[in-house]
Amino acid sequence: MAFAYVRDEFPEPENRRTVMASAERAVLILAQEGAELEPVLSAWKRNAEQAALMVLQQEAGESATDFKRRLQQNLAGIESAGQGIEQSTFVAKSGFGLPDVLATVALLSTLIAAMVSMGSGRVYLCGHAGDAQAGTALEALADAMRDQVRGTGVDVLTDELDGARSSLSALG
Repeated sequence: MAFAYVRDEFPEPENRRTVMASAERAVLILAQEGAELEPVLSAWKRNAEQAALMVLQQEAGESATDFKRRLQQNLAGIESAGQGIEQSTFVAKSGFGLPDVLATVALLSTLIAAMVSMGSGRVYLCGHAGDAQAGTALEALADAMRDQVRGTGVDVLTDELDGARSSLSALG
């Protein structure tokens, strides 16, 4: 497996071409502040052969608007390198709830727009295992996102972290 794992920041533009060119596909993990990343990272590392694996995590105190802006900047850099994001996982914080859904729709719409322009993509929405509140909110988020992507070639899937491991192991 060949991974370019970058936590909290994407490669600088001069290095981004090298990182992306070495991979047949790119995987982006978007994580809220305080989200449990390790189970998702482990699943991707085991199953995403030849993928550039990038992590963008919300910084302490960073607003949803600023996190979205940072995502937009990084996606623009990836696109300027002639690449795109094929698959992504959004990892919610513990206690993610219905009030978090609207802000997250805006964030994920930015990501999904980049995938739609490529003609396909897959977005996994994950919460902490056993967090029923997050599971309900993530399903509501997925329903909203599925309405936006219907017929575009982009899929939105939900799962708790254990289920995400199962879904990720089906990657091929």
